[in-house]
Amino acid sequence: MTTDMNRKLLTIGGAGLVMTLMTGCAGGAGGNSSSSGDTGVEYGATPEEYQDALVDMEPITLTYQSTASSPTEPMALRSQSFADNVQEVSGGKISIDVVYGHAIAGTGEIADALADGRLDLAYELLMYEPSKYPATDALYASTAVFEPSPLVGEMAANAAFLDVAWSTPELHDELEHNGLVPLMPVDAAGTVFSICGDGGVDLDTWDGRQIRVSGTVQQEQVRELGGSPVSMNFLEVYEGLQRNVVDCTLMNLNTGIPLGLIEVAANVSYPETNSFTRGAGGFFGGLNFKELPLAAQQLIFDQVEGYFGDSLRSSIGSGADASERVNQSNGSFLSFSEEADDALSNAYSSVEEYLSETGNEDMLKRMSEAYEYWTDAAVELGYQNEGDYGDFHEWFDSEEFSPDDFAAEFFEQVVLPHRPA
Repeated sequence: MTTDMNRKLLTIGGAGLVMTLMTGCAGGAGGNSSSSGDTGVEYGATPEEYQDALVDMEPITLTYQSTASSPTEPMALRSQSFADNVQEVSGGKISIDVVYGHAIAGTGEIADALADGRLDLAYELLMYEPSKYPATDALYASTAVFEPSPLVGEMAANAAFLDVAWSTPELHDELEHNGLVPLMPVDAAGTVFSICGDGGVDLDTWDGRQIRVSGTVQQEQVRELGGSPVSMNFLEVYEGLQRNVVDCTLMNLNTGIPLGLIEVAANVSYPETNSFTRGAGGFFGGLNFKELPLAAQQLIFDQVEGYFGDSLRSSIGSGADASERVNQSNGSFLSFSEEADDALSNAYSSVEEYLSETGNEDMLKRMSEAYEYWTDAAVELGYQNEGDYGDFHEWFDSEEFSPDDFAAEFFEQVVLPHRPA
């Protein structure tokens, strides 16, 4: 498998479409409109060059609703860093007001708020509306191909997920139809684990358990293991585990740690061959973003490189944090038994069937190729696993982890062709 061949396979078809989506604020954003006469700036421009291009634009403030519930959560890092970078590069011409805790629009309402101008930028969880975003839902299903690993695998999963998303025209069609401008159309968000009050990684421990899930494919995966899938808003999971309404939840640790789940469910487990499918959201602009001058759109878009790097810091760092918390709580962080792993692998046929029924037969192949490509890229840059999740906190240093080289390579190969122009 050659690099040139893979790049053609993974990026063909998306560039022209997204360019049309990205040409073109809530509260104080103003009414500047993009036009064919706008002057843009080259990628890699200095802050001074951006500021010269925006010299005639009145200062604006964009409202950005973060996925984090508070500014102290791990996922808040990327939100605030993004806002700070935009303000710095623009010389203060573009300020971003970051709001937390779904203060303006709740889950399922954010896309409407972006489309009608109440929000300018936001992270939206599209997984809760599969009928509205079928191509995105199919993309989520294809994440079953990922092989959980704490560092290299997580870096590759984040990159592959976005790589395939950017090169799927149907996904961009449905985003455009719903008034969303993709800045980061999907977010891998972190490996999905089984987080339980009682331990057990053997197949028989799943029998009859009530398991909170998100997404149609996760339902089939849980049934294959012998459990009973339960639908529950993620904000209700802590209480559900505490009161034994559910025995376990399938969730990534970026979400689970801020919710305090390890306090009530310190037994974490994961498969080794295939993954529980990931269901997450993405980072989008809305109605007012499309009306910004071209140089302003480009400036904001270019900061996605740093946003992606911060996403890696957060998702991977959360794994190490959870590893330490589980150990401190005398819990367990273990891989599935071979029997349970085989059972989950049997659910892979359900994924294939679902993708075939929805006209996405090639999605698994594309995702697998992208995952292999970005795994190799991470290894070539010197990243390696030195253990597993159980001892992750012992061999991984969140403070020293800097994936900026990986983020830059990914941005230039995959994201840059979709830059507003």
